[in-house]
Amino acid sequence: MKQNIIKSTFSLFGNFSKINTREADLKKVFADYKVQVSQETLQNGMPAKVYHFVNENRAVIIRAFRIDFDFGYPTDEVTTADFQAHCDNVSKLLMSVDSIKANRIAYNSIEFIDNAEGHTVARCNEVFNITKAFGQPAKEFNLRVNHIKHIGNEDFNSVLVVQDGAVTHNVTKEQRQVVFLNKDINTLITNTEPRFTLNKVDSYVGDLLLEAEDRTKIFLEAIAE
Repeated sequence: MKQNIIKSTFSLFGNFSKINTREADLKKVFADYKVQVSQETLQNGMPAKVYHFVNENRAVIIRAFRIDFDFGYPTDEVTTADFQAHCDNVSKLLMSVDSIKANRIAYNSIEFIDNAEGHTVARCNEVFNITKAFGQPAKEFNLRVNHIKHIGNEDFNSVLVVQDGAVTHNVTKEQRQVVFLNKDINTLITNTEPRFTLNKVDSYVGDLLLEAEDRTKIFLEAIAE
């Protein structure tokens, strides 16, 4: 069964208030991106800038305590290797402005598989014994599982959310029934030490992509006929 990816995001969490104030330098290194600068209010009541740098299907969002590397997949030819290259490039641009460390990292994705005529939901009903448990098959399906996984030198929450829904084709506007397989893989909040560096982003992203792919593989094997 073919897996389709709509969006991937790699995130850094930490105190980035220093780089957040360097607007001119950020605009210079992201000169190829369209920029929008807004403002948010932090928990301490102080204002802070939010930078949205966008270049076609790639984006970078810089906040005082979070940086997101966003990536969309407009065609089947665009792959996670392109997403990883985007993250590597952005990390190098940020390094040219300032040296920062994060205390948490995360990978999130929006993905889906086909659910034509409700076939995938029907398989989920069978595999997860929904009919046996409730006396009839479910019309809608939603499953959330989290396992603590050791990836690299860190413990991560590895969350998989399975939910039926629909997607609309950008060009034809045709709606298609699907089952989403969304991932949220993030380091545990218990370790607050700043230890994730920009020069290792390529390695972090590679490890997290492998975990995300493994989650998909396990689920697809479970519902295979």
